[in-house]
Amino acid sequence: MDAGKSSAIGKALASVIQSALCLACMTVGVSAIATSTALGQAGIADNQQELLQNSTDPAYGFRRGSVIVAPIPFKNPLLGAGLAVGGAYMFQDESESKSSSIGLGGFRTDNGSVGYGAFANVYFGANEWILKVFAGQADVNYDLYSSIGIVPVRQDGTFVQTTLAYGVTPNLSFGVIARYLETTVTPELNFLSRLPREFRLDAAATFLSAGGVMDWDRRDDGLYPTSGSRLALTAYKGTEIERENRNYTKAYATLDGYYPIWASGVVAGRLATCATSGAAPFFDSCSVGNTDALRGFPATQYLGSRSLSAQVEYRQRIGKRFGVVAFAGASLIGDDFANILDEETHSAAGLGLRYRLSRGFPVDFSIDSSINDDGEQLVYIYVGQRF
Repeated sequence: MDAGKSSAIGKALASVIQSALCLACMTVGVSAIATSTALGQAGIADNQQELLQNSTDPAYGFRRGSVIVAPIPFKNPLLGAGLAVGGAYMFQDESESKSSSIGLGGFRTDNGSVGYGAFANVYFGANEWILKVFAGQADVNYDLYSSIGIVPVRQDGTFVQTTLAYGVTPNLSFGVIARYLETTVTPELNFLSRLPREFRLDAAATFLSAGGVMDWDRRDDGLYPTSGSRLALTAYKGTEIERENRNYTKAYATLDGYYPIWASGVVAGRLATCATSGAAPFFDSCSVGNTDALRGFPATQYLGSRSLSAQVEYRQRIGKRFGVVAFAGASLIGDDFANILDEETHSAAGLGLRYRLSRGFPVDFSIDSSINDDGEQLVYIYVGQRF
């Protein structure tokens, strides 16, 4: 593989590492981590496999891989601005397998949040079996919206997640998931000795979780889809180790669709839903901006046990390097699906600019500006697409 192709892969991989770690630090390893990692890694693997297939001298096997490293800046409403640095070793087991990757990375933001993690995504048996492992630690600072107002908190923790899936077809897979999370949350305000009442149960906790996943991916590309769809489902049961009677379940699903229009335009849409039951911790509750990836709200502002969300985005390429987007979305969140339509609608819209980082891969550096129905403006900086 020549230097240009290796560089393109490196930039693509860096976007995945950044996205995974940024989401990881947001809630110290809740379910968004593995979902984000899986989304991006699948896309990179597909593209690198195509390169290898087109190469005159394809190289397969663990020892014939390549090392790639890249730094990526980012910004989100929860943690502020920061820098993530990631690297990975990528290899392809055989000609019919997607590319596997083993990597690590870290981040730091301007509000003092730091974290690091490592992952391994391995495809074997001609993609019939998929093993994904993520482990990380984070120490993050963010604002928690509570009954007494906005409370700055510090959350630290350790998170490990493993997924083993079987590919029934090249597009459809089913698997099992296991997670471990140990975390503490403390208020940063001097006059608060404890968290607000509704969050005190989560001040220090250790959870074990197990469940299942399904992924039906019919997109034409994993990095910049222009047609097709993807349905992803995750469900698991969590148990707190120290409290035998504290159990909860969580299930969430996203359905993404992509439709090309005109010469270089794409309409992308997402439907998302989430449900929790039992004593779910606040950082693993359904959330506007987290479980649905809706732009316009900090991920801790609106939490609940049920949510419904819809988004639409128009993406237009301008030449080979630049692109623009316009997006809008709305979310409902409450305690019961039966009454969720009576809840307040949280909506936001905005515009974004895209700059293509690689000539060989459709990886964009993204800047989005949103305004929500409360009149608040938020800026997002990241690599890749929101969904």
